[in-house]
Amino acid sequence: MPGEYYLECPGVKYPFTFSIGKYWTQRVSVGPALRFMDQSRSDVFLTGSNGVAWRDSHQFSFELESLTQQYQANPSMYDRMPLGISNLATSQYPEFRTQTEPDIIWLMKFAVQRYWDLWKNQGKKHHALIKAQLPYFLHLYPDIKQHVSEEFYTKIRDFAIAVWAEPESNYHWYETAAFHTLTTNNNLLEVQPNIGGIKGEKPPGYAIRPNLLMYEVCKRDGIADYMKYQTAAVENAKWLVNSVNLDDPAMTKGQRMSEYVTIQGLAFMLEQYPALAPKGTLEKINRWVDVMIARSNNLWDLRKYADPKDGTGAELDQWTGGLIQYNEPGNLTGFLSIAYAAARVITDQAKKTRIKEIGIAQLDNAFGRNPFNRHFSYDGPREIEGVDQGWPTFYVGGAGVLQDVVGVIDGSPKESAYPFNPKAPAGYTEGWVAFNTAWNSSLAYHAADETEINATRSGSTVTVTLRAALNVDSTKAETGQVNVVTSGGASSKLTVTENSLDDYLFSGTYTVPAGVTWVEFSYGYGMFRKSVRVTTG
Repeated sequence: MPGEYYLECPGVKYPFTFSIGKYWTQRVSVGPALRFMDQSRSDVFLTGSNGVAWRDSHQFSFELESLTQQYQANPSMYDRMPLGISNLATSQYPEFRTQTEPDIIWLMKFAVQRYWDLWKNQGKKHHALIKAQLPYFLHLYPDIKQHVSEEFYTKIRDFAIAVWAEPESNYHWYETAAFHTLTTNNNLLEVQPNIGGIKGEKPPGYAIRPNLLMYEVCKRDGIADYMKYQTAAVENAKWLVNSVNLDDPAMTKGQRMSEYVTIQGLAFMLEQYPALAPKGTLEKINRWVDVMIARSNNLWDLRKYADPKDGTGAELDQWTGGLIQYNEPGNLTGFLSIAYAAARVITDQAKKTRIKEIGIAQLDNAFGRNPFNRHFSYDGPREIEGVDQGWPTFYVGGAGVLQDVVGVIDGSPKESAYPFNPKAPAGYTEGWVAFNTAWNSSLAYHAADETEINATRSGSTVTVTLRAALNVDSTKAETGQVNVVTSGGASSKLTVTENSLDDYLFSGTYTVPAGVTWVEFSYGYGMFRKSVRVTTG
């Protein structure tokens, strides 16, 4: 049951307590994660360097992708937060100096405005990975249009269409042979046969989901030749399925914090467009799951870089992706999203259960289940509920100037710490927005996995019950909003209230209007939308 606990062995009492509570991961993580995205943006108050819309972000931090995922998975969580964008009055763009939208949507708008401004007014030709972020915002537009003008949306949509097939980029970092780049062609309508290195600069398959989203956006808006985006997505998926060996750890954990992009894209296609998924897609994902399970058979349930017993025939035995030198906290914070993405499409229940356990274990590692018994954030004890020991050091300055940003993920145990060496050196430590966006993505998939919606009718009254990660204060009954659509086309919102002060469930009643034959209730958006339809006539 919920409460605070401690562990005690004969003669030894563990020095820290721990808490158990409903939706605990979401409760303690969502606030700091969002504050990080606000405070780390590149704006007039602190521009930093090596970034586009966020400081030190390069082109491969996938910020829009992670923010839209979070909102789609649990919109009421963000809708009900107090407005709190920092340094609002001095923001670079005058139209953003007042705020009426939720913080997370303000940040999305700020990002796409920055990308557009750099292209339109400063002559920047964006890298494929920046262009590929635009359709996440565009696809979400119908669900946030009360906060986004049609004029602004159209501007960003036309910008995306204009630059999508542009092969050149003059605004990027780490685009060199030293980082394993195979091509510098940024035309997203062509196959992107790129496999990055330990920097995380080009995870294979990064063009699959963005092209599918562009296909949906252009089809929705009646844009001619929208099929070209679908074709590009399929061709990129074929390349990934047929040409990339995911048994090779360089293709998975070796992609560092960006690893999640690969399996997420492939699973998204299989789940949302099963008829388009290339032959062998499910087998590819199942094989990946088998190997990851084999590599996680250790006392930490840590997904290792390589293991002689992983069934791939490899001889290498290695825990981390970068041996001693590389800092890889984002790889662990992002793995849950990959595990849950795979679990959404595989059918073996035992494998589903185990891969999700491994996903949770990587996040547990970030929260202190590691040889150092420390959270990955130096300031975790004062910023994240329940954290007792933070990372032992932090980096001052740098391109991101992140040392004072709430929720920054600083470091993770290196190779010499495993399997258990608590006195190993902490190694290189520096926060990075790319580590946090990987965490964002895991929080999104985790929240979506918690969501269920049910409805029962009694006469003209329907009782709607929502299970969603909205209980973040166990001392009061909180609320959420369920979307309602009737057979007549009318749409509205239904408020659901927590069934008790500390509950998993939220409920509300809806009175069916006369003449309506069915009512559909839903929560979440995009791939995370859950719905139930009730026949009323």
